[in-house]
Amino acid sequence: MTNLLPPTSLWHRVWKGGVALCALEEFLLTEFVEKMPINFQQIIRNQLAGYNLVQRDPDWMELRFYRIARGRADRSPLPLLPIRVGEVKLFSITARVPDGNDPIHANFWAVDRRFFMVNFGSSIKPYKELPSASIEKTRQSWRSNVEGGLTTGWS
Repeated sequence: MTNLLPPTSLWHRVWKGGVALCALEEFLLTEFVEKMPINFQQIIRNQLAGYNLVQRDPDWMELRFYRIARGRADRSPLPLLPIRVGEVKLFSITARVPDGNDPIHANFWAVDRRFFMVNFGSSIKPYKELPSASIEKTRQSWRSNVEGGLTTGWS
């Protein structure tokens, strides 16, 4: 598994509520990036490399990714995905963990053409130490949100 995010600073973790991704979150994030179209993959990797703050909700059901510059969220230098502006669901993963009764559902979202959030159908905290899961189903949701005239690179 490749580390897609730069290390979080102690300052962001203490003062901004930042977190380091758990093993399962890293696995699902990597699966998402690798299953997107080739021309989306590098853009998403570049966006992730530019983020320096990840926040997780207390119930472990959502992750939000930020680039903080001069004390404020600023994504303006990050490259843009070839999708429409606004909130766009990019991808969904259904995964099964050993000894898990219900599958894990992960949805990956962009806001204003930049990857921004992952939300889960239920808390993943009980599985945070798992390095992987069995992928049962994936669904690409970005296709209906492609900006007119932009190349999408899918076959």
